[in-house]
Amino acid sequence: MTYLGSARGQSRRDACTTTTTKAFFQQYLNRKPTDAELAQYVGQFKAGGSQRDVQEAIINLPEYANTPPPRAPGTVSVALYPL
Repeated sequence: MTYLGSARGQSRRDACTTTTTKAFFQQYLNRKPTDAELAQYVGQFKAGGSQRDVQEAIINLPEYANTPPPRAPGTVSVALYPL
């Protein structure tokens, strides 16, 4: 593989890990990561971390523990008609 081919592969890998990290933040925290958070978790991928490692790191954040799950379709937060 030439240097150019190697650089192109690295660029694709970086884009993939960035997209994956953003998707995990949206899935688990319902928001986009800050630039610092994105750099941290993409760096974890680059250091050899797996998707599972990054998912676990995000799930172990206190913010995740304090984020309620989305409501199921068709449910309401307050009873419409008191009993």
